[in-house]
Amino acid sequence: MRRVFDVGERRLDAMMTVIDNAQVHQRHSIFPVEYIVTPRSLEQLSLEYKEHAIRLGCEAAERCLANAGMKPSDIDMIITVSCTGFMIPSLDAHLIELMGFRANVRRLPLTELGCAAGAMALARATEFVRASPGTSALIVAVELPTLTFQRGDLSQANLISSVLFGDGAAAAVVTDRPMAGPRIVSSDTYTFPASLDAMGFDLRDSGFHIVLSKDVPQMIREKIRMLVDAFLQSCGLTREDLSAFLLHPGGSETAVVCGAGARARARRHAVVMGRARRVRQSVERDDSLHPSRLPDYTNDEPRRVRIGRGIRSRIQRGAPAAAVGVMTPAAMILLFVAAQRGLELMYAARNTARLRQRGAVEFGRGHYPVMVVLHAAWLLSIAAGTMRDPIVRLFPLMIFAALQSLRIWVIATLGPFWTTRVLSVPGDPLVRRGPYRYMRHPNYLIVIGEIGALPLVFGQVANALIFSAINLVLIAWRVRIENAALAGRVRTPGSDIA
Repeated sequence: MRRVFDVGERRLDAMMTVIDNAQVHQRHSIFPVEYIVTPRSLEQLSLEYKEHAIRLGCEAAERCLANAGMKPSDIDMIITVSCTGFMIPSLDAHLIELMGFRANVRRLPLTELGCAAGAMALARATEFVRASPGTSALIVAVELPTLTFQRGDLSQANLISSVLFGDGAAAAVVTDRPMAGPRIVSSDTYTFPASLDAMGFDLRDSGFHIVLSKDVPQMIREKIRMLVDAFLQSCGLTREDLSAFLLHPGGSETAVVCGAGARARARRHAVVMGRARRVRQSVERDDSLHPSRLPDYTNDEPRRVRIGRGIRSRIQRGAPAAAVGVMTPAAMILLFVAAQRGLELMYAARNTARLRQRGAVEFGRGHYPVMVVLHAAWLLSIAAGTMRDPIVRLFPLMIFAALQSLRIWVIATLGPFWTTRVLSVPGDPLVRRGPYRYMRHPNYLIVIGEIGALPLVFGQVANALIFSAINLVLIAWRVRIENAALAGRVRTPGSDIA
């Protein structure tokens, strides 16, 4: 704490008291604590939100559909929920592209409803399914509140929000198909009057700043019993008819008091998790709503159901690894390609020197700098594009990986005779093994595929088209040069050398 907040001993003790009283022993985050507390620009925070919201959203949606025995094409409406970041197109648009939902699937992003958004999404999904029999709606909720941490903000609101909120994602399918799971009977909404300043975010140059009034607990305490009773009455129920309450974690003082004589059964399920849980636990525990999973509390006394909040500072460093490294998959792929090309250039330079010693003649020397500039610009342009959209597309990546296997085959076949220049040793026979048994220039077909495939891995269609067009012109030029260089070489049947 002292490393993060520059405060005196008394203030630090007061802050630690808040944390120690939170009663939540663990929460999850997308980054290690050391990185969370590092100041970043709003642009960087937005890029991190986009990358991880899409990643977690896809994972939650895929597991949810698998558990429901459904495919993306079975979904008629997607509702996405998030208030801890902002992006256009919204999360649902990315899910459609990455997971193969139908083009006519209905979309509803809920982005400014805060803590109530998940319940609101369930209500809207239920209304849609009831109005359109035979349909199904998918809800995907992603919240990354650690991205809103403000190191320079010493306010009580910033401290409490840092204690309360953890990163996570979850998904649910609402359908009228016969299926196991809880049934939504009814829903209702109540907006507290004069509560605009109670909770929310202020968006400033440094990112999201939490708005959290100290009056929120009392505001809820004064009305919660009346609201619950009125809602149940509209459904023909009383609190005594309920077997369990599922509560949003809001601290040790959040409570629902069950009436005398109630057979109250409550599952203290999120007591150590903070506000949001990472996607794995949200999905693996999706059966927790079934009554058979709820422990039995039978007591005639009123029961207070408490849900803890926050995280003890001594456990922050040990949060389970929903955390990922700062380097993104896009960066790792590009680093691999750059390193691969660098090693190939070193290998080619060694081979070039040895071939020159054997009397090799270089052809078309003027085209080589153009080729180097093209490939460098291609890789730099892709890297720049990933700053805007770092999402990796699996199918183009598989194609690019297959092309790398073929590239290695070509290099291994030529061995010490492989170079990036056009060199020819007079009198040497032509290569007739490996891929050269089937075509004259397999290496150039591979390069054509690589130039188009790698940009598509990151959704960069324009880069793929532009550099492919330029590359085709350069390849045609180089093939003419190479054919001229090989024209005087001897073709020996069965030759295994170059």
